[in-house]
Amino acid sequence: FEQIPGRTLERMWPNMSESQRETVVRTLAGYVNELLQTRFSSIGSLYASDDGTDVGPMIPICNPWCFRTDATLDSGPWATEKEYLLGCIEREVQWISGHPEDLYSTWSCDSNSDLVEQYKTLFKKLSTRIETMDYLLPGSGPFVLRHPDFNPSNIMVEEHDPSVITAVIDWECANTAPSWAV
Repeated sequence: FEQIPGRTLERMWPNMSESQRETVVRTLAGYVNELLQTRFSSIGSLYASDDGTDVGPMIPICNPWCFRTDATLDSGPWATEKEYLLGCIEREVQWISGHPEDLYSTWSCDSNSDLVEQYKTLFKKLSTRIETMDYLLPGSGPFVLRHPDFNPSNIMVEEHDPSVITAVIDWECANTAPSWAV
């Protein structure tokens, strides 16, 4: 296992000059632009194949919008943004219905509360809105490459010149997504 040189941007940022910060932000904008140029026909996780890379079901722990790990729940791949959003909502409703204790512990509330029903009602309303938002959801792709944890703790910079990015780490959950999710 080889260690990436440098320090995290998160650690170095407080002591960086305005000029160094601007350089890093411009470089990162270039990286994001590169991600936006990479095209895929569906939304999901990336898998190695004989032809290079295929898009398959979303790895549950890697999807911030569909993070449940039950293999029986819809995990794509999805051909449209609408399918993706509705699939994530359905996945969440099914999970909450079968695991209400997760919801109660997250919100530190009594298990006798009607929180599960409130969530189901909220998600039903959200689904209805998504169904009618064709003007906002353009349909099928193309979709782009996304680093789902693109933040300063995963950006490595040179210790002596923190305006120089040495690596972006933690790509194991890279997936394809609508461009608005990058």
